Amino acid sequence: MSVSQNDNPFYCSCDRCSAVIKEENAPSGPLIRFINAVADTFPDKEISTLAYQFSRKAPAITKPRKNVQVMLCTIELNRSKAIAEDPGSASFVKDIKTGPLSRIIFSCGTTL
Repeated sequence: MSVSQNDNPFYCSCDRCSAVIKEENAPSGPLIRFINAVADTFPDKEISTLAYQFSRKAPAITKPRKNVQVMLCTIELNRSKAIAEDPGSASFVKDIKTGPLSRIIFSCGTTL
């Protein structure tokens, strides 16, 4: 089962979500908490989600449940360079090293 953010850079800024974002030091906080609730409801299922744009930075407190699989998405990267060699990808590399428990990379490319 997949539960992911809307495919745009905007996230909820209501009072409740804003409080969670502040507490978690990341806009991904409300999303991971919601996905964890889904995972708790379906403990025998694997729940996957994409982390990109605002959800790429892991929450400071909340960790994904054991049945939640977070896939870092490469949509923001320069597709013409290797991730390790592109200075513009430094924050992505940092997120790989310090981010959520899963280390799955979801390559998302488009062509014009």
